[in-house]
Amino acid sequence: MKTVMRPSSSRAIQVEPFTQAQLLTLGGIGVLIIGALFFKLDIGLGAFLIGAILSLLKVVDEGKAIKAMPWGTIVMVTGVTVLVKLMEKIGGMDLFASIIAQISNAWTVTLIAGFIAGLLSAYASTTGVILPAFIPLAPVLLEKVGGTALMPLLSAIIVCGFLTDLSPLSTTGAVFLANAGEKTNKTKLFRDMLIWGLSMSVIGAIISWLAFTVLRLP
Repeated sequence: MKTVMRPSSSRAIQVEPFTQAQLLTLGGIGVLIIGALFFKLDIGLGAFLIGAILSLLKVVDEGKAIKAMPWGTIVMVTGVTVLVKLMEKIGGMDLFASIIAQISNAWTVTLIAGFIAGLLSAYASTTGVILPAFIPLAPVLLEKVGGTALMPLLSAIIVCGFLTDLSPLSTTGAVFLANAGEKTNKTKLFRDMLIWGLSMSVIGAIISWLAFTVLRLP
């Protein structure tokens, strides 16, 4: 008769119940999500409003919370975003479209546009800055180079934009950098993430060109 060996039972882990402060915080996050999804609540203003209410309810020590915020990263990201937005307002994106049209043709436009979109995305938010700026320019750009394939160009811009999001100067990368552990060498992490982001602008452009223009993948 074969004996069945059973693993020894691990010690039961006690999970403490949610505190009132944690429940209120989760409720605030839920209200923000529902408000943004169904009631067109401005995410930034809504977050500040809910945070202020939680602060008034003494859910957290606001002094400690403010000191714990990664202000260096916040200032860096907001500053870069302002510069990119300023470039958009003064016609910088239109200038990029003209440059792309001058150095590319219908066969290479996805390669060049993808590279520039990825490079700019390494310094700004893809969703908030790059896509709203580049997608409306795509039809104009195709007219200048004599191309007709809009979807490959849009796909290249979107893919290349998101591939560089781990750059520390981009919004997503900055969040990762700000939440790195205390023992992490943030100088080295910043450098490695920046190298990754910039290299992905080249690699992403080549892959997108091969996939969407050469191979004509959907």
